[in-house]
Amino acid sequence: HSKVPMGESALLSASHRISEQETRVLHFTIQQLRDELSEARQDAASTRAILETQKALCLNQEKEIAKRREQLDESLEMIEQMREELKDANRRANGTDWKAKERLLRMQMEEERVESERKITILEAKLKVVRQREDAMLEGLEEVRGALEESQRRYEEHMEECARTSAEISAKDAELISLRARLELSTPSHDVQRTNSMDDMLMSQVKALTAQINEMKTLRDGDERLSDLENRIGALTATNSFLEKQLKEANDRKERLEEEVEKWKGEVSELKAEVKKSEERLLECEGSAELTNRYLLDENSKIKQQKAEIR
Repeated sequence: HSKVPMGESALLSASHRISEQETRVLHFTIQQLRDELSEARQDAASTRAILETQKALCLNQEKEIAKRREQLDESLEMIEQMREELKDANRRANGTDWKAKERLLRMQMEEERVESERKITILEAKLKVVRQREDAMLEGLEEVRGALEESQRRYEEHMEECARTSAEISAKDAELISLRARLELSTPSHDVQRTNSMDDMLMSQVKALTAQINEMKTLRDGDERLSDLENRIGALTATNSFLEKQLKEANDRKERLEEEVEKWKGEVSELKAEVKKSEERLLECEGSAELTNRYLLDENSKIKQQKAEIR
């Protein structure tokens, strides 16, 4: 046998082309995974920044509630002063109708105080829920970050292994090319027995190398780690999307709470101004039981209207 069979030569050429194509596909897949991993890490960093911003906003909201509670205490103190002045006016008027109206006014003021405390309690409970959700999202973010770091480590290890496999396949391909060249250089001008012996030896080496290359490609193609990394990155991306959705919902909830806080702050300010006006009007009515009686009727009507508006 002085020449390589045509079928064997075509097989070697096709094997070399397939190896090059698979190497290009593998490099493209690795680069794609690298881009997806980088994007997932950026998303995780953005999510953490949003959580930090929300935490700062919640702290500001807690300060606002504390300020509102202080304003409410001031209003209650002014209401208590007003009650004392009503007692003095009642003693001066010394009338049964006046006492009944005073009791009614006092009851209405107490209801107003209870309603104010109820609203503050509700707001504090809502803020507690927001903080709990924030803690849960922070914990989830830490888990995602840890998983991303682990995926990156496995990704780098897999890249190194792929590089080693590609280098080994390239070396085997180069050795096949060299053997093929040596076979093609064998001519009938040499001693027939010597040529046949060398051809047999070279063909044996070609078959052995071909078997090794096929085995390496089979092992590489059957490697499931690349698929596992793709699935892992997909899961992490989905987790980041879920966290972003939860953050948006929490932010919307926070905005609604802030609107409630502003509304309640305005109501407290109005109540404080009304108490001050009532105090001034009480002082003007001190000298007349009839004027005091009219004043109480007017105040009773205003308190009913204010109570209806708050409800």
